[in-house]
Amino acid sequence: VTETRTVTDLVVDENSDPRVVDSDSISYNGLSIYAYTIDRDANLETTNDQQLYLQIYNFEEDTFHHPIQITADAMQTAKPQFVRCKGMTYLYWLHGGDIHEGSDYEGSICSEQI
Repeated sequence: VTETRTVTDLVVDENSDPRVVDSDSISYNGLSIYAYTIDRDANLETTNDQQLYLQIYNFEEDTFHHPIQITADAMQTAKPQFVRCKGMTYLYWLHGGDIHEGSDYEGSICSEQI
């Protein structure tokens, strides 16, 4: 058995949107919350430019709110995951190899390392 693979070079247009690496979403109360990690240079071998964003979609108004940047440093951010428990929504993600958690406490996003 012979396996053939084709490798295609990714051409990045500096005027295009950054590459989404991974994401998660959750919907409730007429809203959808979308968390995603972007890679600004679309080069997956450089991880220090991968940052976490959050965006909210309102189904009734059919509108997206502006993206909210959650991380903004030179450490890799990856694998966002929402968990909903007892009426609260929690967002977990890997940041520099550690698990971090952000939750909605009275409308503000709080982040802490676990």
